[in-house]
Amino acid sequence: MVTYKGEVTEIIYKNEVSYYTILNILTEDEEYITAVGFMPYVQVGEEIAVTGNIVKHPDYGEQLKVEMFEKFMPKGVNAIEKYLASGILKGVGPATAKRIVSRFGEDSINVIRNLPEKLTEVKGIHFDKAMAISNTLNEQWDLWQLASFVGNYGIGNKNALKLYKEFGIDAVNMVKSNPYIVLELCNGVEFKTIDKMAIDVGYDLNSDTRAAAGIKYALGVASSEGHTYLPKDVLTEYLISFLNIDEDAITSGITRLAMDNKITIYNENKIYLSSLYNAEKNIAIKLNNMSQMKNKYDVDTIDANLENGITLSEEQIDCIKEVFNNQVSIITGGPGTGKTTIVKAIIKILDGFDAKVVLCAPTGRAAKRLTEASGVEAKTIHRLLEIKHIDDDDRNAIADISVSPIEADVVIVDEVSMIDILLMNNLLKAISKSTMLILVGDADQLPSVGPGNVLRDLINSKKIASCALTKIFRQAEQSMIVVNAHSINEGEMPRFNEENTDSFLVNATTYEDITNKLLTLCTERLPQFKKDITQDEIQVITPMRKGNLGANNLNKELQKVLNPYAHNKPQITIGGKTFRVFDRVMQIKNNYDIGWVSELEEGVGIFNGDMGRITDIDEDFEIIRVVFDDGKEVDYDSVQAEELDLAYATTVHKSQGSEFKVVVIPVFMGGQRLMTRNLLYTAMTRAREMLVFVGNISSIEYMVRNLNKKERYSSLGDMLNEP
Repeated sequence: MVTYKGEVTEIIYKNEVSYYTILNILTEDEEYITAVGFMPYVQVGEEIAVTGNIVKHPDYGEQLKVEMFEKFMPKGVNAIEKYLASGILKGVGPATAKRIVSRFGEDSINVIRNLPEKLTEVKGIHFDKAMAISNTLNEQWDLWQLASFVGNYGIGNKNALKLYKEFGIDAVNMVKSNPYIVLELCNGVEFKTIDKMAIDVGYDLNSDTRAAAGIKYALGVASSEGHTYLPKDVLTEYLISFLNIDEDAITSGITRLAMDNKITIYNENKIYLSSLYNAEKNIAIKLNNMSQMKNKYDVDTIDANLENGITLSEEQIDCIKEVFNNQVSIITGGPGTGKTTIVKAIIKILDGFDAKVVLCAPTGRAAKRLTEASGVEAKTIHRLLEIKHIDDDDRNAIADISVSPIEADVVIVDEVSMIDILLMNNLLKAISKSTMLILVGDADQLPSVGPGNVLRDLINSKKIASCALTKIFRQAEQSMIVVNAHSINEGEMPRFNEENTDSFLVNATTYEDITNKLLTLCTERLPQFKKDITQDEIQVITPMRKGNLGANNLNKELQKVLNPYAHNKPQITIGGKTFRVFDRVMQIKNNYDIGWVSELEEGVGIFNGDMGRITDIDEDFEIIRVVFDDGKEVDYDSVQAEELDLAYATTVHKSQGSEFKVVVIPVFMGGQRLMTRNLLYTAMTRAREMLVFVGNISSIEYMVRNLNKKERYSSLGDMLNEP
């Protein structure tokens, strides 16, 4: 990164809400530069220092992408008068600025900040106006000071603004008195960064505050790895190593946090963040209550040949009977075993009772698939619950949100393996215990990205009625994708490259060889081999995000060949990612507030996993227009666009709940935690018509053998079985 210091000569654009600004600076070396980024309350004529990276705009040349900025108060009566006359202080124009400087000279800024009552000595300024002028300047000054202080630790301006909005004019003192508060309020800040800040301002290594912050951090890291709690000895061992802290300090920190209800100790040894404990406990209580209710739909016999061409096997009939014998139940099974047929049959049977049935799924793509398969509209769980105005990184906010009650006689939830403990808790909060609940999923897929192991815990608890479908239907047997998926689950090797198959292996050994063959497949071989597919129907799915064959790097390589740079094709770089018109993109974080329009309606909310294509880019104001696969059109500003990612390639986790005509998967030897059977199974079952592996057979053999499912610390099963 580089730093420039100089005078602001022109403000090209300023967003008064996000403070995103484009401006020109005349540097100390008599050089003009254009700076873009978060720079609040900056005016022409002011002296600032900006730090960031130089990027090349296709039309406007080199620009400085600002990561940190610092503003300096003007010195000398002429500079002070020019500053006050710039309009930065409401109620102070050129005439008033001249009178203030005439009265107080070089002490004008000090008087406004610290002795505002003296401003009444200036003609035209009464007491209330004097206080308003002082408050405005102090507000701006405190924000500048805060941005400068936290900037020294690499904390960017957006987080500085978040802290300022939380604490106001006392923000710097609040942060210095307890730097760890930053971890609770800001995103993307490393614990070690804040820990260094705390040590710098005088915190003792074994202070209770530091220990408490470390405990919450460790539990947060654990939850990001899928755990809902940590055993006390595991937590203690981790903190001693990570923080170089005494065990007594850790014990004191646990006691302090428990007294403040920030953590919960369950069965003496299990240390929870209270939000996760409450979620698990609430789920157990609600499902136990529901399981004791009598189902009001009396179904004695089920015809194997229902209307609309639905034909049921004995296994499916038994499963449907189990569902109608219980208020809450689980249907699980792999691809081709008829889960969708059962859902359609259940809906058809419920039609005879005039029951109101609501269908939902965790992601937009999963909901769309469920709608198409069942013939009944399905919604995302978030939209069904009408969740709004929430930060997905704030675990307490997610746990405490209000949800809209679901008015339904029966709720059917698909892709339950993707649902974490917090989302399941919110879903159950919205469902009456008199509502029939049917959970559908594939227990062999990867567990949720978020904490918990909901589907598997519910099945293993034996407290919730469940049926596992195992028979592959004749039509599905014609697909080697389905046959291979079941073979892998049974520890057998899949078969490739047979006559009339839909499953292929393209041999490749090195990273470079795999990449080159993958690119050739996506650009030439697959479109020629399967002429009825569009580019959007070919999806690359990879085990990881980083590395040579990770989604980040493959997206860059695929972008080069599928949507290369052209001088007349608008593009911008945001958060280190370059976006072009016609790029395939994915929303990577739930955004409950962003507006969208479609041909038929308008609304708010775009959710994690939604995919679309960029149709327009305004390079001057950094606005990206995306049309999503379901027809929603959204304009992203530069801040919102950080929630977008290229989607030519995606990770296995991000692909869950989705289905694509053609899936291409690079296979290579990686870490043991990634090279697992359930990851391979989840990836390949995303393919509907064709599956192509690129790599070597030994990598696939290793994954088939590797049953290393990382166990998650979770007590949902224990809680369900409590008396």
